[in-house]
Amino acid sequence: MDLLEHPRYKDRPVLLFFEKYVLDVLGELERKQKKILDELDLQSVFKTKSSKWRDVIAEVLKLSDTITIAILDEWYKYIDRQEMRGKNADVELFTRKFADAYFEDSSNIDVWPDQESLAAAQKRIEEKQRELEKEDMY
Repeated sequence: MDLLEHPRYKDRPVLLFFEKYVLDVLGELERKQKKILDELDLQSVFKTKSSKWRDVIAEVLKLSDTITIAILDEWYKYIDRQEMRGKNADVELFTRKFADAYFEDSSNIDVWPDQESLAAAQKRIEEKQRELEKEDMY
């Protein structure tokens, strides 16, 4: 089945592209999928000023400048919750849940109430990335 025919995406194809965007931010987008997205002419499809696929999605969805921080912060919190439960993180499940939360009415998943909250998220991301880098060394 063509993914765009899947009931989840049929009426909202931009949802599929947003999920790929999230996967790419996480470094989990398969090289083959990234190549396909790079070759698509989404600029014509969505009538945007931007031409690169991630920029097109950001423009179409009016993503905030801090969306990457929101994605990474939620991902690392999810990883920690799963580890506490003795489970592995499921990137596909996380991506769908993040996209669903983003598209909820009145979503504030990428809105920071103040600079301190944003700075705290950035610090959590940096700490988790250092931790993961250390794990990769062994």
